[in-house]
Formats: sequence, structure tokens, C-alpha cells
Amino acid sequence: MSQEKGWNSVAATKSAKNPTAHNDTPNTPEVRESAIAKMKVAELRQKLRTHGVKDTAELKKPELVKKLIKAEVSATKTKSTKKNPTSGNDTPNTPDVSESAIAAMKVDGLRRKLRGHGVKDTAELKKPELVKKLIKAEVAATKKSTSTKKTSSAKKSTTKSKNPTSGNDTPNTPDVSESAIAAMKVDDLRRRLRGHGVKGTGELKKPELVQRLIKVETAGARKKASKK
Repeated sequence: MSQEKGWNSVAATKSAKNPTAHNDTPNTPEVRESAIAKMKVAELRQKLRTHGVKDTAELKKPELVKKLIKAEVSATKTKSTKKNPTSGNDTPNTPDVSESAIAAMKVDGLRRKLRGHGVKDTAELKKPELVKKLIKAEVAATKKSTSTKKTSSAKKSTTKSKNPTSGNDTPNTPDVSESAIAAMKVDDLRRRLRGHGVKGTGELKKPELVQRLIKVETAGARKKASKK
């Protein structure tokens, strides 16, 4: 008893030898090392037994303190992981999917969201399983959406290469709007070409008519500019 009393009395002056006296674990704020260091030997042993730690009878207070801190920190981390395995961890390739937000959702909300993704038979699943399923479904949906957008962009790029006049105005003849010509109807294109003296357009399709009119209009604009 006197040994325990003496240890408590010099605890504050021996912080270098016993760094746990006033040091709370930074990653586990629920575990207060300073509070554990103030506990009595009997309390330390009893607390350790609740953590499943045996054979503490021969251990002195400093050893009991260290063992209990270790056990408490381990238990806190395990508890936190079980409750929220995805807390604060967002998928790097799908930033739109917030795992932490999903993990914070209620069970009913998780099931409703999963139904929206076409996932059925969730009634028997517990929250951790629902969280994993929803994260998987959201990630898959996000990747699919991204892939669709890329495919759409690639198609637009291909369309532009096939029809280079769409949205592309001739730089040297700003008076000739290729995009406007490309938007014209077939009859209008033929009529416009006839106005430029171009015949034999009856068998031509729209892309050919567009190219011919652009060529004629560009030539006319350049000729007009050279005269000025």
C-alpha cells in the first residue's frame, strides 16, 4: 500500500520515466492515460480482467498501467472499426461516392437507396453489409456514368472528324459560316448553289452539298476581298 502511495506522489515529477502519466493518446481521445495512471492497483487488475488480460498478480503498477492503456486503445480502435469500417475513407477513383456519408446513413435509408440501384433482398442484412453493398453499387454506377460520358464525347469527336464543317468557321473567311451552312436544309443548299451557278446537284447528298457550298462561298469571299 505504501509503495502505491509513493508511486502516486512522485508521478508528476517522473513524467520522463513514465510518459503515460499526463499523455492522452492522440488517435484515441476516449482513452485517458492520465486517468489510468491515477487508478489503484486493484482497479487496474480488475479492469484488465474485463479485457481478458490474466496473470497480473505479479505485475507492479507501472506495468499494469501500460498494459491497461494498450488494452483500452486496442479495444477503442476495434470498436470504431466495427461500427464504421469505412469512416472517412472515400474511394480515390470515385470521389463522388462518399463512403463516410454512406456509413452515416440509417438502415432504412440504406435499404431505400439500394432499391434505387435495383438491389433486392436486403431485409435480412445488417448495417455493415448494407453499407458495403451500397458503396459497391454507387461506385459501379459512378464508373458506368463516367464511361458513358467518355463514350459520348468520343462519338462527338468522331462525328466532328466525319463532318469537319460542324461548328467550324473558316479562319481566313470569317464571312463564311460553315456551321450555318451545315445547318441548312438540302433544298436550301441546292437553291443556294444554283445561285452561284453550280448545276448537277440533284444526286448529291447533304454532306456533299455542304462541302460544295462552303467551297463556292469561300472562293467568292476571297475573290471579293482581293478586289478590295
